[in-house]
Amino acid sequence: MIGDFEAAIISAVSTEFENCRDYGDKFHFLQANLKWLKSHGMSVHIKDAMSDLKALWASKSPIEFTTNEKLFKDGWVLQIPEFV
Repeated sequence: MIGDFEAAIISAVSTEFENCRDYGDKFHFLQANLKWLKSHGMSVHIKDAMSDLKALWASKSPIEFTTNEKLFKDGWVLQIPEFV
């Protein structure tokens, strides 16, 4: 499924289609994270988070993504565990 990372849509689709994976574009990926940060009172972290998320999105291969994902998680787990 291609969507905009909205939790309600992901939940509804996964309920009806258990093996369906959700995909989205960079804009909606960043918007969803921006929305989450704002709704959880974490606006002070937006600039750094967006920079790190853009680097994660720019991964050129699955191996590079895995490496970047680990760097992202290791860097944010101490600051905002629920963001990771």
